[in-house]
Amino acid sequence: MKIITLGTSHGACEKNRFCSGTLLITNGAAYLFDCGGAVEGTMTNLDIPTHIIKATFISHMHEDHVGTLSSIAKKFAIYHNSFKTKFFLPEENGVEGFKNWLKTIHIPLNDALSFATVLEGKVYEDENISVCAIPTMHIAGVPTFAYEVECEGKKIIYTGDLTNDFIDFPKVAFEENFDLIISEFTHCSIETMLNVVGQSKTKKVIFTHIYPHDEAPVLEATKKMPFDVTFAKDGQEFNI
Repeated sequence: MKIITLGTSHGACEKNRFCSGTLLITNGAAYLFDCGGAVEGTMTNLDIPTHIIKATFISHMHEDHVGTLSSIAKKFAIYHNSFKTKFFLPEENGVEGFKNWLKTIHIPLNDALSFATVLEGKVYEDENISVCAIPTMHIAGVPTFAYEVECEGKKIIYTGDLTNDFIDFPKVAFEENFDLIISEFTHCSIETMLNVVGQSKTKKVIFTHIYPHDEAPVLEATKKMPFDVTFAKDGQEFNI
């Protein structure tokens, strides 16, 4: 499987960094986790067809994680309507709001598009992957989620955004072995990275949703981590 970090910036775009979007590709099918930046444009530049996206999983309803979701819907509703895709959003009013927005911008809600509200536990399974939603606490009083993914016999966690102290970092990461954790690095300190993420039972960590910290002390701190660490760039590809 491939992981492609389409957008790796924090809550606003930076030069050479768009907002959050991470793509998993396996067996010719793609699964998108968050869609806040120029996902469609980045995929086009990388020669990845959008019609292979079977499902999109949103961690929370902040603009930098959903801001360009309509461009993916448009591709299916108008250009790829012989294919189907499904959007998983963490708030019921988010689903209805998104559907209303598509109507407002004249994107037809045809059979190419389907929608679901994310609930804790298994939310999706097909011949390629299974996806479970893990509640987090990024927005007080509002549903937000990390995702645990199994694919090709391997296990991945996508954290989405977390609290500043990472108290909601998925506990399963300390209990079971994972091949990869994709974690944000905007809301945590170097100390939190070491004390929380550093305790994970994983082979590799890819940091995305990156705030422009002073790189030198951050990179020095990663040398203390007991696994491989990468601070991802937009369009970077990882073979897992």
